[in-house]
Amino acid sequence: MAVRQEQKRQTRELILRTAYLLFEDRGLLATKTSDIAEAAHISHGSVFAHFPTRDQLLEAVIEDVGRNIATRVQEGSGRKQTARDVLTTHVKCLTEYEAFYARLVSEGPFLPAAARRVLVEIQSAIATQLDEALSRERPKKGARVLPIDLVFNTWIGLLHHYLVNRDLFAPGQSVLSKMGPRLVDYFMTLTSPTSRADEKGEGP
Repeated sequence: MAVRQEQKRQTRELILRTAYLLFEDRGLLATKTSDIAEAAHISHGSVFAHFPTRDQLLEAVIEDVGRNIATRVQEGSGRKQTARDVLTTHVKCLTEYEAFYARLVSEGPFLPAAARRVLVEIQSAIATQLDEALSRERPKKGARVLPIDLVFNTWIGLLHHYLVNRDLFAPGQSVLSKMGPRLVDYFMTLTSPTSRADEKGEGP
């Protein structure tokens, strides 16, 4: 029984790993379960034995990737993480999944509702980390008090813009490796305290 359970676990992991690679290469919408079975060298029925529908397989892959990213952002930033730590770790993690995540972003509006919910839940976890970091910094640095939903959506929108258009901003290379530090620097200026002169448009 134990041997059979281990075989099932290994087959499931093989399906998830193969699906991830094909989704990354061909796209989430274009990849069929038969393609995954062929690439994994297993029967089509084996795929459905583990994932009764294609949507469930897609959700599982997104959840695996998202859980890894969210966990690493939390662990990598540490308990005394700053907002910059959270954003930097987020970029670093996304860089490792860049091609897949870019597909996820560009095809997101056309994905099943359940798959989109998984993505939103992942982003919510990271937003919480950012909110906690900003809250710790405000008493010390006087960071601006801004609604976290708008703050995080601004950050995600910035990342997604560069990911979707990565062929323009970084042809043939990782756009997050190239632009990531600059995006973090820019975003931090949005949450930094401003002088009265800046607020009134009376800067130099």
